[in-house]
Amino acid sequence: MRRAKVSRETKETQIIVEVDLDGNGEADVDLDYPFFRHMLLTLSKFSNFDMNIKARGDLPHHIIEDIAITIG
Repeated sequence: MRRAKVSRETKETQIIVEVDLDGNGEADVDLDYPFFRHMLLTLSKFSNFDMNIKARGDLPHHIIEDIAITIG
């Protein structure tokens, strides 16, 4: 099983990411930015990774950056 749950909290953001690399391409993304949400759902679908992401923050730039750091 290749799973991970990582959280990241900064002054600007609160991020929780769960990833299962041996999944079915299902995702639950709780995010206020529709285009970035769409991109994460697409990543999950075509990579067959299961992802659960919950993100809150002040600016789209901070949220996108911190989600990328957390997934990496």
